[in-house]
Amino acid sequence: MSQKVIVDTNVFLDNLLNRKSGYLPIGEFAFNFFKSTLECNFEIIIIEDILYELSTVLNIDKQTVLTKVLGPLIKKNKLQIHKYSKITFNKAITLSKQKNIPKTDALIIEVSKTLSYPIISRNFHFVNCEANVFCSEELNI
Repeated sequence: MSQKVIVDTNVFLDNLLNRKSGYLPIGEFAFNFFKSTLECNFEIIIIEDILYELSTVLNIDKQTVLTKVLGPLIKKNKLQIHKYSKITFNKAITLSKQKNIPKTDALIIEVSKTLSYPIISRNFHFVNCEANVFCSEELNI
C-alpha cells in the first residue's frame, strides 16, 4: 500500500525545472520521488492553491497544469486535490499571521495536521510550525 503525502509547489518546480541548490541535484531528487510515486510508493495530495502557484510560476493556465504537468499522476490515480474546510482555512490564516508565512504554506500545514499526512517540501517555513516535513531525498527511494 502506498503512503499518502502532501506535496508543496517547490517539489513540482524542482522536478520540472531540474533545479539545483549549490551542488545538490534537487531536481533529480524530485524526479526520483515522482518516479517512485508512479511506481506505487506514494499517493500525492495537493491543495487547489498549488494549481494556482504552478500556473503562475510556469505562466500557463490551470487546465494546462492539470493536463500536462499533473496529467501522468492523475492518469495513474496517484494525485488527489484536497478541498479544505472553512475551519482549516481560518486556522491557516491565523497561523500565517502568527508565523509570518505565506497563506498557501499555512494551508498545507493545517491540511497536513487534519489528515495526519507528512509534507514533502524544501520550504523552510514548515520547520518552525511543528509540521511533519521531509525533503524528497529523505524518503529512502
